[in-house]
Amino acid sequence: MRALILPSLLAALLTACAPQPEPGSAEACRIEQVATVPLLPPDPPRTSRWAVEVLLDGKPARMMLDSGANGLSISTEAALRLGLRQRSDMRASTTGLGGTVYRRVFEADTVAIGAQTRPTPTLMVETTDAQSAGRGFDGILGMEVFDRNDVEIDFPARTLSLYRARFCPQGRPPWQGGFLSFPGRGRGSTAPATIL
Repeated sequence: MRALILPSLLAALLTACAPQPEPGSAEACRIEQVATVPLLPPDPPRTSRWAVEVLLDGKPARMMLDSGANGLSISTEAALRLGLRQRSDMRASTTGLGGTVYRRVFEADTVAIGAQTRPTPTLMVETTDAQSAGRGFDGILGMEVFDRNDVEIDFPARTLSLYRARFCPQGRPPWQGGFLSFPGRGRGSTAPATIL
């Protein structure tokens, strides 16, 4: 099964500095691959948790890929091992049945996935070691990291590929063969997105 996730048009427009091509034009529909990294198989094998290796400030971290998560989270042990800065001026809070839990926030100057580097500081919320490190991950990689990309997750080939974000509502995905397309919306956005 393959999945291509296109970010919302509004999010892509807000993150772009240069004027964007006319939606649906040849330039807007041009496919440009910018990075491909291997999907690391689930560990233990019977789970469905795939990972990718990312570089946080140039140091490798094994992050669980979670297409339902927004941003990044990191275990305390991994944050300390990688030498990430703790933001003493910030705390993240989660409220549930057990009350409110406050977590530390760490920051990396760069996040690199293959040849794609996010050159702006990125915040990561602390996750418990039992949630990530106990499962063989340093943290969780959510879709916010890919806000400037179209993302292809190819499970048979065990790869995650990043493409330049396109503005092509009727465009095909970058592979041959069948696909389904349905309208969607980016989180916090009213602009349409397309899931192929």
